Amino acid sequence: MKKFKANRDTVRVPVVSEEINGIMTRSKNKTQLPFLVWDVSSTGVGLWCTELLKSGEMINLTIGQPFPLMLSGKVVWTDDSNDDKGFRCGVQIQGGQKKLESLYEYFSSIMKDKAASGD
Repeated sequence: MKKFKANRDTVRVPVVSEEINGIMTRSKNKTQLPFLVWDVSSTGVGLWCTELLKSGEMINLTIGQPFPLMLSGKVVWTDDSNDDKGFRCGVQIQGGQKKLESLYEYFSSIMKDKAASGD
């Protein structure tokens, strides 16, 4: 079940989906899936992927842009309302926290710049 905005501990920054993508490795069976990042917070990421993940599942994320990152985390919510295009999930990062914070700051600064320029 989704963790609603009112229950979140941190603020999420939206991400243009083409800006961050990567490969996810599922810890249980080592299968790999592509993913897109929809939003980033200082503690986790919101993802879109082609297979439904299970809440509690451990995954490893490899991201190539805007800079290389390897993160590990636990799926904390999933959205199984597939519209034949994919699934959303929330991942709490448990390994690579400082790298995640760098990514969060990167996108926070982009959003601040857009707001300041009126875009």
